[in-house]
Amino acid sequence: MARTLLTTPRRWLFILGTAAAVFAALVVIGEHGLMGVLLRELAARSGRQVRIEGPLEVQLLSLHPRLKAQKVSISNPTWMPAGVMADIGSVSIVLRWRLSLPPFEVERLEVHEARLRLLRERSGRANWHLHESGPGRGPPLIGSLSMPDADVELHDERHHVEFRGRVSAGDADDGIAAPPPLRIAGAGELNGRPATFAITGQPLAQARRDQPYHFTVVERANGNRLEARGFLEHPFDFRALQGTFAISGPDLKDAYYLIGLRMPDTGPYEMSGRFLRHNRRFECRNFLLTSGQSDVGGNLSVDSSGSRPKIVGELTARTLRSVDVGARAAGRAPEEENAAGLRVPTTPLRTSGLQNTDWNVKLEALRLELGPERFEHLTATLSIDHAC
Repeated sequence: MARTLLTTPRRWLFILGTAAAVFAALVVIGEHGLMGVLLRELAARSGRQVRIEGPLEVQLLSLHPRLKAQKVSISNPTWMPAGVMADIGSVSIVLRWRLSLPPFEVERLEVHEARLRLLRERSGRANWHLHESGPGRGPPLIGSLSMPDADVELHDERHHVEFRGRVSAGDADDGIAAPPPLRIAGAGELNGRPATFAITGQPLAQARRDQPYHFTVVERANGNRLEARGFLEHPFDFRALQGTFAISGPDLKDAYYLIGLRMPDTGPYEMSGRFLRHNRRFECRNFLLTSGQSDVGGNLSVDSSGSRPKIVGELTARTLRSVDVGARAAGRAPEEENAAGLRVPTTPLRTSGLQNTDWNVKLEALRLELGPERFEHLTATLSIDHAC
Protein backbone atom coordinates (compact mmCIF):
# COMPACT_ATOMS: atom_id res chain seq x y z
CA MET A 1 0.00 0.00 0.00
CA ALA A 2 2.83 2.40 0.88
CA ARG A 3 4.48 1.77 -2.46
CA THR A 4 1.21 2.50 -4.31
CA LEU A 5 0.72 5.77 -2.43
CA LEU A 6 4.23 6.86 -3.32
CA THR A 7 4.12 5.71 -6.93
CA THR A 8 0.86 7.45 -7.85
CA PRO A 9 1.97 11.01 -6.96
CA ARG A 10 5.28 10.46 -8.74
CA ARG A 11 3.44 9.31 -11.84
CA TRP A 12 1.22 12.40 -11.88
CA LEU A 13 4.19 14.68 -11.24
CA PHE A 14 5.96 13.04 -14.17
CA ILE A 15 2.94 13.55 -16.43
CA LEU A 16 2.54 17.19 -15.35
CA GLY A 17 6.23 17.80 -15.90
CA THR A 18 6.11 16.23 -19.35
CA ALA A 19 3.07 18.31 -20.32
CA ALA A 20 4.78 21.47 -19.10
CA ALA A 21 7.92 20.61 -21.07
CA VAL A 22 5.89 19.96 -24.24
CA PHE A 23 4.02 23.25 -23.81
CA ALA A 24 7.27 25.16 -23.29
CA ALA A 25 8.77 23.53 -26.38
CA LEU A 26 5.75 24.55 -28.45
CA VAL A 27 6.19 28.17 -27.39
CA VAL A 28 9.91 28.16 -28.18
CA ILE A 29 9.55 26.42 -31.54
CA GLY A 30 6.74 28.68 -32.72
CA GLU A 31 3.73 27.93 -34.85
CA HIS A 32 5.32 27.38 -38.24
CA GLY A 33 8.35 25.68 -36.75
CA LEU A 34 5.97 23.31 -34.99
CA MET A 35 4.36 22.35 -38.28
CA GLY A 36 7.77 21.44 -39.70
CA VAL A 37 8.45 19.26 -36.67
CA LEU A 38 5.04 17.61 -36.96
CA LEU A 39 5.47 16.92 -40.69
CA ARG A 40 8.88 15.35 -40.18
CA GLU A 41 7.57 13.24 -37.30
CA LEU A 42 4.53 12.16 -39.32
CA ALA A 43 6.68 11.22 -42.32
CA ALA A 44 9.08 9.25 -40.12
CA ARG A 45 6.33 7.30 -38.36
CA SER A 46 4.11 6.61 -41.38
CA GLY A 47 6.66 6.21 -44.18
CA ARG A 48 4.74 8.79 -46.23
CA GLN A 49 5.55 12.26 -47.49
CA VAL A 50 3.12 14.97 -46.41
CA ARG A 51 3.11 18.26 -48.31
CA ILE A 52 1.24 21.47 -47.52
CA GLU A 53 1.05 23.88 -50.43
CA GLY A 54 -1.65 26.23 -49.14
CA PRO A 55 -2.11 28.56 -46.15
CA LEU A 56 -1.35 27.25 -42.69
CA GLU A 57 -3.01 28.32 -39.43
CA VAL A 58 -1.76 27.21 -36.03
CA GLN A 59 -3.21 28.25 -32.65
CA LEU A 60 -1.18 26.91 -29.74
CA LEU A 61 -1.92 29.04 -26.68
CA SER A 62 -5.27 27.46 -25.94
CA LEU A 63 -6.78 24.59 -24.01
CA HIS A 64 -7.88 23.33 -27.43
CA PRO A 65 -4.97 23.91 -29.88
CA ARG A 66 -6.04 24.04 -33.52
CA LEU A 67 -4.11 23.18 -36.67
CA LYS A 68 -5.56 24.02 -40.09
CA ALA A 69 -3.86 23.48 -43.45
CA GLN A 70 -4.99 23.78 -47.06
CA LYS A 71 -3.93 21.92 -50.20
CA VAL A 72 -2.48 18.91 -48.40
CA SER A 73 -1.18 15.83 -50.22
CA ILE A 74 -0.16 12.48 -48.71
CA SER A 75 1.94 10.08 -50.77
CA ASN A 76 1.84 6.29 -50.83
CA PRO A 77 4.10 4.63 -48.26
CA THR A 78 7.55 3.61 -49.38
CA TRP A 79 6.60 -0.10 -49.62
CA MET A 80 3.88 0.61 -52.24
CA PRO A 81 4.11 1.83 -55.85
CA ALA A 82 4.82 5.55 -56.13
CA GLY A 83 1.73 7.74 -56.15
CA VAL A 84 -0.52 9.99 -54.11
CA MET A 85 -2.87 8.35 -51.61
CA ALA A 86 -4.80 11.51 -50.70
CA ASP A 87 -5.29 15.06 -51.97
CA ILE A 88 -7.14 17.21 -49.45
CA GLY A 89 -8.51 20.71 -49.97
CA SER A 90 -8.37 21.53 -46.27
CA VAL A 91 -7.84 19.66 -43.02
CA SER A 92 -8.50 20.98 -39.52
CA ILE A 93 -7.46 19.28 -36.26
CA VAL A 94 -8.59 20.37 -32.81
CA LEU A 95 -6.56 18.94 -29.93
CA ARG A 96 -7.33 18.67 -26.24
CA TRP A 97 -4.76 18.68 -23.46
CA ARG A 98 -5.01 15.91 -20.88
CA LEU A 99 -3.15 14.65 -17.82
CA SER A 100 -1.76 11.50 -19.42
CA LEU A 101 0.75 10.39 -22.01
CA PRO A 102 0.68 11.55 -24.71
CA PRO A 103 -0.48 14.85 -23.15
CA PHE A 104 -3.10 15.56 -25.84
CA GLU A 105 -5.77 13.80 -27.91
CA VAL A 106 -7.65 14.62 -31.11
CA GLU A 107 -10.93 16.26 -30.19
CA ARG A 108 -12.19 16.85 -33.74
CA LEU A 109 -11.00 16.19 -37.27
CA GLU A 110 -12.48 17.96 -40.31
CA VAL A 111 -11.54 17.01 -43.88
CA HIS A 112 -12.95 18.82 -46.92
CA GLU A 113 -12.59 18.28 -50.67
CA ALA A 114 -10.74 15.00 -50.25
CA ARG A 115 -9.70 12.69 -53.08
CA LEU A 116 -8.63 9.26 -51.80
CA ARG A 117 -6.87 6.64 -53.93
CA LEU A 118 -6.80 3.40 -51.94
CA LEU A 119 -4.85 0.36 -53.16
CA ARG A 120 -4.41 -3.15 -51.74
CA GLU A 121 -2.12 -5.58 -53.55
CA ARG A 122 -2.75 -9.29 -53.93
CA SER A 123 -0.14 -9.89 -51.23
CA GLY A 124 -2.27 -7.94 -48.75
CA ARG A 125 -0.13 -4.81 -48.54
CA ALA A 126 -2.25 -1.66 -48.59
CA ASN A 127 -1.39 2.01 -48.89
CA TRP A 128 -3.71 2.88 -45.99
CA HIS A 129 -1.94 0.53 -43.57
CA LEU A 130 0.38 2.13 -41.05
CA HIS A 131 3.05 -0.54 -41.58
CA GLU A 132 4.01 -2.86 -44.43
CA SER A 133 3.08 -5.83 -42.24
CA GLY A 134 -0.45 -4.54 -41.65
CA PRO A 135 -2.65 -1.89 -40.06
CA GLY A 136 -1.48 -2.43 -36.49
CA ARG A 137 -3.88 -1.08 -33.86
CA GLY A 138 -5.49 1.24 -36.38
CA PRO A 139 -5.84 5.04 -36.31
CA PRO A 140 -5.89 7.00 -33.05
CA LEU A 141 -9.22 7.62 -31.36
CA ILE A 142 -10.88 10.94 -32.12
CA GLY A 143 -13.85 12.58 -30.46
CA SER A 144 -15.60 13.92 -33.56
CA LEU A 145 -15.28 13.63 -37.35
CA SER A 146 -16.50 15.44 -40.45
CA MET A 147 -15.55 14.36 -43.99
CA PRO A 148 -18.31 15.25 -46.49
CA ASP A 149 -18.37 14.09 -50.14
CA ALA A 150 -14.92 12.56 -50.46
CA ASP A 151 -14.02 11.25 -53.93
CA VAL A 152 -12.88 7.65 -53.37
CA GLU A 153 -11.27 5.05 -55.64
CA LEU A 154 -10.60 1.61 -54.17
CA HIS A 155 -8.57 -1.04 -56.02
CA ASP A 156 -8.47 -4.17 -53.85
CA GLU A 157 -6.65 -6.92 -55.73
CA ARG A 158 -6.73 -9.30 -52.77
CA HIS A 159 -10.51 -9.30 -52.32
CA HIS A 160 -11.40 -8.53 -55.98
CA VAL A 161 -13.19 -5.29 -55.11
CA GLU A 162 -13.28 -2.17 -57.28
CA PHE A 163 -15.14 0.91 -56.07
CA ARG A 164 -15.46 4.43 -57.47
CA GLY A 165 -17.79 6.92 -55.90
CA ARG A 166 -18.50 9.46 -53.18
CA VAL A 167 -18.22 8.76 -49.47
CA SER A 168 -19.23 10.93 -46.52
CA ALA A 169 -18.28 10.21 -42.92
CA GLY A 170 -19.02 12.04 -39.70
CA ASP A 171 -21.11 12.48 -36.62
CA ALA A 172 -24.78 12.11 -37.56
CA ASP A 173 -26.30 14.95 -35.56
CA ASP A 174 -29.99 14.10 -35.75
CA GLY A 175 -30.92 16.31 -32.81
CA ILE A 176 -31.89 13.27 -30.72
CA ALA A 177 -28.82 11.30 -29.75
CA ALA A 178 -26.13 13.01 -27.66
CA PRO A 179 -23.39 12.34 -28.50
CA PRO A 180 -24.44 11.46 -32.08
CA PRO A 181 -23.48 8.13 -33.72
CA LEU A 182 -20.93 7.80 -36.49
CA ARG A 183 -22.38 7.52 -39.99
CA ILE A 184 -20.47 6.56 -43.14
CA ALA A 185 -22.42 6.52 -46.41
CA GLY A 186 -21.28 5.97 -49.97
CA ALA A 187 -22.66 5.64 -53.48
CA GLY A 188 -20.96 4.76 -56.75
CA GLU A 189 -19.92 1.73 -58.80
CA LEU A 190 -18.93 -1.47 -57.00
CA ASN A 191 -17.28 -4.00 -59.34
CA GLY A 192 -18.86 -2.20 -62.29
CA ARG A 193 -22.43 -2.01 -60.95
CA PRO A 194 -24.28 0.81 -59.13
CA ALA A 195 -24.10 0.32 -55.38
CA THR A 196 -24.76 2.09 -52.10
CA PHE A 197 -23.65 1.38 -48.56
CA ALA A 198 -24.24 2.81 -45.10
CA ILE A 199 -22.33 2.13 -41.88
CA THR A 200 -23.59 3.21 -38.48
CA GLY A 201 -21.28 3.04 -35.48
CA GLN A 202 -21.29 4.02 -31.86
CA PRO A 203 -20.53 7.67 -31.07
CA LEU A 204 -16.84 8.39 -31.53
CA ALA A 205 -16.83 10.33 -28.28
CA GLN A 206 -17.69 7.11 -26.42
CA ALA A 207 -15.08 4.87 -28.08
CA ARG A 208 -12.53 3.36 -25.68
CA ARG A 209 -9.56 1.14 -26.52
CA ASP A 210 -10.50 -1.40 -23.84
CA GLN A 211 -14.16 -1.72 -24.91
CA PRO A 212 -15.79 -3.27 -28.03
CA TYR A 213 -17.00 -0.91 -30.75
CA HIS A 214 -20.33 -1.93 -32.31
CA PHE A 215 -21.45 -1.19 -35.87
CA THR A 216 -24.01 -2.11 -38.53
CA VAL A 217 -23.56 -2.26 -42.32
CA VAL A 218 -26.20 -2.17 -45.07
CA GLU A 219 -25.05 -2.55 -48.69
CA ARG A 220 -27.05 -2.80 -51.92
CA ALA A 221 -25.93 -3.61 -55.46
CA ASN A 222 -27.75 -4.92 -58.54
CA GLY A 223 -30.82 -6.06 -56.57
CA ASN A 224 -28.73 -7.78 -53.87
CA ARG A 225 -28.69 -6.71 -50.23
CA LEU A 226 -26.07 -7.31 -47.54
CA GLU A 227 -26.71 -6.54 -43.88
CA ALA A 228 -24.18 -7.15 -41.12
CA ARG A 229 -24.01 -6.43 -37.40
CA GLY A 230 -20.85 -6.81 -35.42
CA PHE A 231 -18.17 -5.25 -33.29
CA LEU A 232 -14.45 -4.56 -33.22
CA GLU A 233 -12.87 -5.98 -30.11
CA HIS A 234 -10.75 -2.81 -29.85
CA PRO A 235 -11.60 0.35 -31.84
CA PHE A 236 -10.42 0.80 -34.52
CA ASP A 237 -8.34 -2.34 -34.81
CA PHE A 238 -9.78 -4.40 -37.68
CA ARG A 239 -7.55 -7.38 -36.91
CA ALA A 240 -10.14 -8.72 -34.46
CA LEU A 241 -13.86 -8.49 -35.19
CA GLN A 242 -16.97 -10.63 -35.23
CA GLY A 243 -20.66 -10.46 -36.00
CA THR A 244 -23.54 -11.81 -38.10
CA PHE A 245 -24.50 -11.29 -41.73
CA ALA A 246 -27.42 -11.86 -44.11
CA ILE A 247 -27.33 -11.61 -47.91
CA SER A 248 -30.22 -12.01 -50.35
CA GLY A 249 -30.98 -11.30 -53.99
CA PRO A 250 -32.36 -12.56 -57.30
CA ASP A 251 -29.20 -14.45 -58.40
CA LEU A 252 -26.27 -15.72 -56.34
CA LYS A 253 -23.91 -14.91 -59.19
CA ASP A 254 -24.58 -11.21 -58.63
CA ALA A 255 -23.47 -11.46 -54.99
CA TYR A 256 -20.02 -10.92 -56.53
CA TYR A 257 -20.84 -7.21 -56.66
CA LEU A 258 -21.15 -7.21 -52.87
CA ILE A 259 -18.58 -9.72 -51.59
CA GLY A 260 -16.08 -10.07 -54.47
CA LEU A 261 -16.45 -13.88 -54.75
CA ARG A 262 -17.39 -15.70 -57.95
CA MET A 263 -20.57 -17.72 -57.48
CA PRO A 264 -22.74 -19.82 -59.86
CA ASP A 265 -26.03 -18.68 -61.38
CA THR A 266 -29.11 -19.45 -59.30
CA GLY A 267 -32.63 -18.25 -58.78
CA PRO A 268 -33.53 -16.07 -55.75
CA TYR A 269 -31.29 -16.93 -52.81
CA GLU A 270 -30.73 -16.21 -49.12
CA MET A 271 -27.51 -16.65 -47.16
CA SER A 272 -26.78 -15.95 -43.49
CA GLY A 273 -24.26 -16.84 -40.82
CA ARG A 274 -21.68 -15.62 -38.37
CA PHE A 275 -18.23 -14.22 -39.17
CA LEU A 276 -15.08 -13.93 -37.07
CA ARG A 277 -11.68 -12.49 -37.87
CA HIS A 278 -8.48 -12.77 -35.87
CA ASN A 279 -5.45 -11.26 -37.57
CA ARG A 280 -5.31 -12.99 -40.99
CA ARG A 281 -7.66 -15.84 -40.15
CA PHE A 282 -11.30 -15.45 -41.20
CA GLU A 283 -14.11 -17.84 -40.21
CA CYS A 284 -17.66 -18.20 -41.46
CA ARG A 285 -19.63 -20.26 -38.94
CA ASN A 286 -23.08 -21.80 -39.03
CA PHE A 287 -23.85 -20.27 -42.41
CA LEU A 288 -26.83 -21.42 -44.47
CA LEU A 289 -27.41 -20.85 -48.17
CA THR A 290 -30.78 -21.65 -49.78
CA SER A 291 -32.00 -21.28 -53.36
CA GLY A 292 -35.00 -23.03 -54.85
CA GLN A 293 -35.28 -26.33 -52.98
CA SER A 294 -31.51 -26.64 -52.51
CA ASP A 295 -29.58 -25.79 -49.36
CA VAL A 296 -26.04 -26.04 -48.08
CA GLY A 297 -24.51 -24.92 -44.79
CA GLY A 298 -21.66 -25.46 -42.38
CA ASN A 299 -18.37 -23.86 -41.41
CA LEU A 300 -15.49 -22.48 -43.47
CA SER A 301 -12.21 -20.89 -42.45
CA VAL A 302 -9.63 -19.01 -44.51
CA ASP A 303 -6.09 -18.71 -43.17
CA SER A 304 -4.10 -16.08 -45.08
CA SER A 305 -1.11 -15.94 -42.77
CA GLY A 306 1.09 -17.92 -45.17
CA SER A 307 2.12 -17.41 -48.78
CA ARG A 308 -0.97 -19.35 -49.98
CA PRO A 309 -4.41 -18.98 -48.40
CA LYS A 310 -5.71 -22.21 -46.86
CA ILE A 311 -9.44 -22.91 -46.96
CA VAL A 312 -10.79 -25.61 -44.66
CA GLY A 313 -14.40 -26.54 -43.96
CA GLU A 314 -17.21 -28.99 -43.57
CA LEU A 315 -20.48 -28.51 -45.47
CA THR A 316 -23.78 -30.36 -45.27
CA ALA A 317 -26.73 -30.25 -47.66
CA ARG A 318 -30.13 -31.76 -47.06
CA THR A 319 -31.03 -31.39 -50.75
CA LEU A 320 -29.02 -30.38 -53.80
CA ARG A 321 -30.78 -30.11 -57.18
CA SER A 322 -29.12 -29.45 -60.52
CA VAL A 323 -32.17 -27.49 -61.66
CA ASP A 324 -31.47 -24.90 -58.95
CA VAL A 325 -28.04 -24.09 -60.42
CA GLY A 326 -27.08 -22.61 -63.77
CA ALA A 327 -28.44 -20.19 -66.34
CA ARG A 328 -31.79 -21.97 -66.53
CA ALA A 329 -32.35 -21.53 -62.79
CA ALA A 330 -31.61 -17.82 -63.17
CA GLY A 331 -33.91 -17.52 -66.19
CA ARG A 332 -31.06 -16.64 -68.53
CA ALA A 333 -31.05 -19.73 -70.78
CA PRO A 334 -32.66 -19.66 -74.27
CA GLU A 335 -36.01 -21.42 -74.74
CA GLU A 336 -34.60 -24.39 -76.65
CA GLU A 337 -32.15 -25.10 -73.84
CA ASN A 338 -34.94 -24.93 -71.27
CA ALA A 339 -36.77 -27.65 -73.17
CA ALA A 340 -33.76 -29.88 -73.71
CA GLY A 341 -34.17 -31.79 -70.43
CA LEU A 342 -30.46 -31.98 -69.70
CA ARG A 343 -29.57 -33.98 -66.60
CA VAL A 344 -26.65 -31.77 -65.50
CA PRO A 345 -26.23 -28.00 -65.62
CA THR A 346 -24.28 -26.55 -68.54
CA THR A 347 -22.58 -23.90 -66.42
CA PRO A 348 -18.80 -24.44 -66.72
CA LEU A 349 -16.80 -24.92 -63.53
CA ARG A 350 -14.64 -21.84 -62.99
CA THR A 351 -11.26 -22.92 -61.66
CA SER A 352 -9.51 -19.53 -61.72
CA GLY A 353 -10.73 -18.81 -58.18
CA LEU A 354 -9.19 -22.08 -56.96
CA GLN A 355 -5.71 -21.27 -58.18
CA ASN A 356 -3.03 -20.10 -55.77
CA THR A 357 -5.05 -21.41 -52.80
CA ASP A 358 -5.03 -24.70 -50.90
CA TRP A 359 -8.38 -26.37 -50.16
CA ASN A 360 -9.63 -29.13 -47.91
CA VAL A 361 -13.42 -28.96 -47.83
CA LYS A 362 -15.72 -31.91 -47.08
CA LEU A 363 -19.30 -32.03 -48.39
CA GLU A 364 -22.08 -34.38 -47.31
CA ALA A 365 -25.34 -34.36 -49.29
CA LEU A 366 -28.29 -36.27 -47.88
CA ARG A 367 -30.07 -36.05 -51.25
CA LEU A 368 -28.67 -35.17 -54.68
CA GLU A 369 -30.92 -34.70 -57.73
CA LEU A 370 -29.37 -34.60 -61.21
CA GLY A 371 -32.39 -34.21 -63.47
CA PRO A 372 -34.45 -37.40 -63.10
CA GLU A 373 -31.67 -39.21 -61.20
CA ARG A 374 -31.74 -39.42 -57.38
CA PHE A 375 -28.82 -40.19 -55.05
CA GLU A 376 -28.85 -40.58 -51.26
CA HIS A 377 -26.15 -39.92 -48.64
CA LEU A 378 -23.24 -38.81 -50.81
CA THR A 379 -19.91 -37.51 -49.48
CA ALA A 380 -17.12 -35.75 -51.34
CA THR A 381 -13.90 -33.91 -50.54
CA LEU A 382 -12.36 -31.05 -52.46
CA SER A 383 -8.61 -31.14 -51.85
CA ILE A 384 -6.09 -28.88 -53.57
CA ASP A 385 -2.45 -28.68 -52.52
CA HIS A 386 -0.17 -26.20 -54.30
CA ALA A 387 -2.06 -26.23 -57.60
CA CYS A 388 -1.12 -23.57 -60.17
